[in-house]
Amino acid sequence: MTDRNDAPRDEFAFAKHWVQVQPLLTSYLASLVMDWHEVEDLSQEVATVLMRRFGEFDPARAPFKAWALGVARVKAAEWRRKRSSRRMVAIKDPEVMELLAEISADLS
Repeated sequence: MTDRNDAPRDEFAFAKHWVQVQPLLTSYLASLVMDWHEVEDLSQEVATVLMRRFGEFDPARAPFKAWALGVARVKAAEWRRKRSSRRMVAIKDPEVMELLAEISADLS
């Protein structure tokens, strides 16, 4: 558990690391997600996770950049799973399209 007196020091240390890694992390997320609005949201989510868990960061185990990119990879994978469950299907059969149009008209 972190002492309250360590909080400002931890926040400064986190900010120092974040400023250095943020451009690379944003580029990495953009290569995985390819939607700028989603990249911004995911970047904020990653920053939140890293900030909350900064007390667990151990530079002897891995550099901050590796830790941050690992969290980003997990967040991007979660985003992809959520997105794939909401996938839209294109209907190419004209008969099905006509039936759906009729149903839609009946509901109006």
